[in-house]
Amino acid sequence: MAGPYVVSEKLLRRPGAAPLRLRTYFYRELEPLAAGYLADSKRYIERYSRMIGRYPFASFSVVASPLPTGFGMPTLTYLGATVLRLPFIRATSLGHEVLHNWWGNGVYVDYSSGNWSEGLTTFMADYAYKEEASPEAARETRLAWLRDYAAVPASEQLSLAQFRSRAHGSAAAVGYGKSAMVFFMLRDVIGRKAFADGIREFWRTNRFRAASWGDLRAAFEHASGRDLSWFFAQWVERAGAPKLRIASARIAGTRDETRLKLEITQSTPPYRLRVPVQIVTGSSAQTRWIEITRTRQIALLRLVRDPD
Repeated sequence: MAGPYVVSEKLLRRPGAAPLRLRTYFYRELEPLAAGYLADSKRYIERYSRMIGRYPFASFSVVASPLPTGFGMPTLTYLGATVLRLPFIRATSLGHEVLHNWWGNGVYVDYSSGNWSEGLTTFMADYAYKEEASPEAARETRLAWLRDYAAVPASEQLSLAQFRSRAHGSAAAVGYGKSAMVFFMLRDVIGRKAFADGIREFWRTNRFRAASWGDLRAAFEHASGRDLSWFFAQWVERAGAPKLRIASARIAGTRDETRLKLEITQSTPPYRLRVPVQIVTGSSAQTRWIEITRTRQIALLRLVRDPD
């Protein structure tokens, strides 16, 4: 990479290690943006060092490109000059590219078993920023992933084990959106603490070596003390997604109690799922969670009556 760059630099001091050298290589007209990019690079590196482990390199640079690129490589990100000018890039894409120094460039991807790096980076960067903004922003992001995935033709629904890189929109819906959603569901299954512990263990165990979905599974199983073979089999090895349907819903009750009998069906072979059901009664709404393991499942739910 070469160009008529103006170089700005900031040193990030680290306990027990040499200072980390942060740099921007910007065209002169972009130089007013340098201080902000250096400050946010520092913030992201400190954030992920706390969450995962120490930043694995001695420097990090943001380099301007004459083309509208967006690449993350060891020690640097190569972003288009027009992209760098966009006001939201520092709050979104920059953090994503910084995180790739851990996922993809710090722990390498074993492509023979699928590319987990883009989904994990999307979950821990793009989605995490939405979660911190508001529950509504996080929910809208998940819905966007699901809408994009629902639009993928059945013939293009690869499994995560088959995803290698983003060559077109449908591949991105699988390797970025669906993959990030799988990490969201995994955190829901094992809990936030076990998930965080699993992330740190995965980093410690696989730093500077190629790792697979199987290595991720091993780290999360060890952190949670649970067998997760079923989870990775249905979400990583299988293509597509479950199709759920409420086959019937009947209500019965007495003066003191009301029960709802639901018959829920899903596609074959069945997924193991934890499904939310929202029940609206009068002026109130109740959300219940149902564990589903079969193609046809009956659930009996005791309802709370609206106050008279």
